[in-house]
Amino acid sequence: MLDNKSSYAVLTYHIGDQREQVFFTAAKNMFYYCIRSGHYVITLHYPAETDWDYKKFIRYKESVNHAIISKNPVIIEFIKLCLGGMQRG
Repeated sequence: MLDNKSSYAVLTYHIGDQREQVFFTAAKNMFYYCIRSGHYVITLHYPAETDWDYKKFIRYKESVNHAIISKNPVIIEFIKLCLGGMQRG
């Protein structure tokens, strides 16, 4: 299951130290924000504007990451706390 390299959750799990990653799929016009905590990964889906493509995503990846975090800080921290709590449970 953790060898499916087309899965953003699997890729995030294997990255290691960086526990949060943002991905983009042009076919679905969607950003995927993955959060890893221990053995768990959760993926949040955010729709992109119609003018986004992979080249634009690569150019603005850090800005996309910052925009997701800055607009959803409470939700993201809550998710991290929940994932962390699941590991202790």
